[in-house]
Amino acid sequence: ELLGRYEQALEWYERAGDYLSAWVGRAEVLRKTGRFDEARQVATAGLERFSDHPTASAALLLQDGHARLSAGEYADAAQVLAQALDQVPRAGTLRTTIEAHLADALAMLGRTEEALTYGESAMASASSVRDQSPRLAVTVARALGGVLQDADRWEDAAATLKQGLDLARR
Repeated sequence: ELLGRYEQALEWYERAGDYLSAWVGRAEVLRKTGRFDEARQVATAGLERFSDHPTASAALLLQDGHARLSAGEYADAAQVLAQALDQVPRAGTLRTTIEAHLADALAMLGRTEEALTYGESAMASASSVRDQSPRLAVTVARALGGVLQDADRWEDAAATLKQGLDLARR
């Protein structure tokens, strides 16, 4: 998947069986290849399978919300991502990822102040794990940078986006 060999990755995720990471991986690959409806179907089926586990459900709701966000369904994405946020612990990379995508969805809906709240929270969390999760920190910097642009905070946006770019280069 990281190499962009999505069809091959999808085959391996399907072979992996009934594990949460396989369900999440399938949904993620389908989203990345523009198959948003299929990604949401996989996430929904996974939700039924892992309904008794809140963190697993949150991971699958994240995939559903991210697919909706990628498809331009911002209101639905915000609703699903808020639901995911309610199911995760108060700290951790899953929560940080959900907050970043929720910030994106809210910004697209013009709810800039709410988006800033989630984006800044995600940035604080991502900064504390930057060395262990550089991809997450880059994703969060991109999301917060965009929200800061929407809020006409251009200098803050430039600094945040530069921070993400510097980290991505490393």
